[in-house]
Amino acid sequence: ATKAVLLKLADSHKPGLAIPAMEALGELGAPETVPALEKVLKTKEWPLRVAALRTLSRLRTREAVDVLVDRMAEEQGRLLAETGDALERATGKPFGYAPGRWKEWWAANRESFQPAGPADLAAAAAAANVTTYYGVPVLSGRMVFCTDISGSMADSSGGESRMNQAKKELSKVIGLLPKDAQINLIFFDDRVESWHRQLVSIRPNLATARALIDKLAPRGRTNIFDALDAAFQHKEADTIYLLSDGDPTDGRLTDPEEILREIRRMNRPRQIAIHAVSFGPSWFMKALALQNGGRYVEMK
Repeated sequence: ATKAVLLKLADSHKPGLAIPAMEALGELGAPETVPALEKVLKTKEWPLRVAALRTLSRLRTREAVDVLVDRMAEEQGRLLAETGDALERATGKPFGYAPGRWKEWWAANRESFQPAGPADLAAAAAAANVTTYYGVPVLSGRMVFCTDISGSMADSSGGESRMNQAKKELSKVIGLLPKDAQINLIFFDDRVESWHRQLVSIRPNLATARALIDKLAPRGRTNIFDALDAAFQHKEADTIYLLSDGDPTDGRLTDPEEILREIRRMNRPRQIAIHAVSFGPSWFMKALALQNGGRYVEMK
């Protein structure tokens, strides 16, 4: 009876109802969900499609993989990344974001398929030749980069300051983005400063962005929540890359658990992927990424 109610809600196409219902169906591991999820994948609302892809990856049945392999040829940008990641989680295979490779492998292995185990997932690695930010694939065309410029970013890591490393990586990656990519840059210490009020095309603004990045200098404390909140104000953004070297110490919210709860609440209807890069270990940054469909990278 519970599954029947959840399936009805998942088919409502209302994000506030459909997304929690799909998440619950994934928790229940209900294979009868696949036809409903396949239907959701044909809607225009990309947050609903993201939730459906993530639920399919948790089901890990042949029928779920059938749908995911078919979707690889249909999606682009952020949705292509979500589909490839969903297939990797379900199968443990490192075919990245190449639809042809997935289709060829599935045709030869469908009947003998077994869901991925921990060892399979540990061995899987992205094999696609795509731009990366600290090893995280950059496939979206609508993203916000949030960069910590607090005082501790002056500390050395691997013989070079964390600030200089962050500046080099950010400058590099924005120069490799496709010509139609739209981004914004947010820098935070105890204050939050946005490059623009909305997403802008990077190609005509690349020189200005790099000049701004080059002038960055460490200062102040660490206001992570307000930086993320500022990123969420970009209505068209579907991906956030957050870089920090510490847990929150300033801003409207500083308790890590409270921030995680609030971001989950804000992100449920949006389904923004939040990737987190941390200089040094951070359970908070790791949880933030894992709870919001992102990847966590720990820099030594």
